[in-house]
Amino acid sequence: MVSRLVLVRHAKTQARDPEIIDKDRQLTRAGRCSIEARFPVSLQLLAEENVDEVKIWSSPALRAMQTAEVVARSLGIGGIEIRESLYADSVDTFMGELAEESGTLIVVGHNPFMEELYGRLSGTAQDMGTGAMASFGFTAAGEHLAGVGSWLEWFVQGPRVELWQSIADVEDGLADAAKRIARRAATLLENPDDPEALHQYRISLRIARSLLGFVAPYCKGAPVRKTMRDIKRLQDPTSRVRELDMLHEALDSQTAEAAIVGEARAQLRAGFLERFAGDATQKELARVVKRIANVPWRRSIRQSGLDGQVLVDRVAQMRADYELSMAHVDYDDQEAVHDVRKEAKALRYVTREFSRLLPESAGTTNVRAKAVQDKLGELCDCWNNAQLVIEICGPQAVQIASRFVVRADEIVADLRRGRTYGLAISDS
Repeated sequence: MVSRLVLVRHAKTQARDPEIIDKDRQLTRAGRCSIEARFPVSLQLLAEENVDEVKIWSSPALRAMQTAEVVARSLGIGGIEIRESLYADSVDTFMGELAEESGTLIVVGHNPFMEELYGRLSGTAQDMGTGAMASFGFTAAGEHLAGVGSWLEWFVQGPRVELWQSIADVEDGLADAAKRIARRAATLLENPDDPEALHQYRISLRIARSLLGFVAPYCKGAPVRKTMRDIKRLQDPTSRVRELDMLHEALDSQTAEAAIVGEARAQLRAGFLERFAGDATQKELARVVKRIANVPWRRSIRQSGLDGQVLVDRVAQMRADYELSMAHVDYDDQEAVHDVRKEAKALRYVTREFSRLLPESAGTTNVRAKAVQDKLGELCDCWNNAQLVIEICGPQAVQIASRFVVRADEIVADLRRGRTYGLAISDS
């Protein structure tokens, strides 16, 4: 007879789908991660008992076998035996099979079978969530078949899968950001003369950098900081090209200044594209994309999960910091305006790309952060255009530059009158 029986309910599984037969339903990524983190800890309760002989039985359902594989790895056991009785939910059949076994047996199965078996062995009811474990010891041979002579040694409720679901959702957002960079880079290679292709590539880099900055406290610091620096290194060469694109678009195409700027722009773009298409940049881009999609979490986060409320609170703090900056920004200080615009961008990208993790109110935050970004962006563009047109065309362009300055002054006046131009997030 067995001396110990450990009941294990399979981990969190993908939802029922009429196109997938029940036996083929798999563990969710969060479900797998949760037991990979917690099973080695829970199963130390067995190790402390100096268990020499351990067998693992599993239901033939894929989700149970995947769970059993994690159990086996945690204990360093090589074999898993499939038992149909664990899928058929037949407690009587299973008990008959149990009578022929000895040592410690770990069985991985499903509810209601697991809860029914628990009740028969203990005489009490117990909810067994996904990933739950219960260990029963037995006395004399045969007595446990009637539910007598067995006792509960220990019980561990299943992990809170939502803690690892938050991690999975963040990883999905980062993976999407990585794929976006790859797509935008490919589009730029295919359309090197399209200003919008360059613009979208720049945006994809900024989004990824903002997302990494948001999750940085929960990740291994050095690798994430390096990835953020590498993203900036990819982004920096695009800045001047984008500025000349914006200036050229703002000028009257019939003017001499437009022709001068156009020529400077073409030369700069050609140099940038040559470097961008080169092997060194493309290899660096591929490395960065890969690292973004495989963010290295801190060990404590992998082990304990990440509470979604922590992320909600972090967004709330970002919003509070932005509102404070917006309320006190000096519109005569171009650097200060640029900084608060960056805060608005980060808030916009985080609330959009991680929306599945945040409450519905984050949608309003996103919309209003975009409005701030656009308004301050117009102001920054006016300042840049005024400076660039003089720098490139010389004193002859002073009249054109003055028009950009006048427009910038108008925007600043509007901002000062409304303090936030009606764009504060908290007044929505």
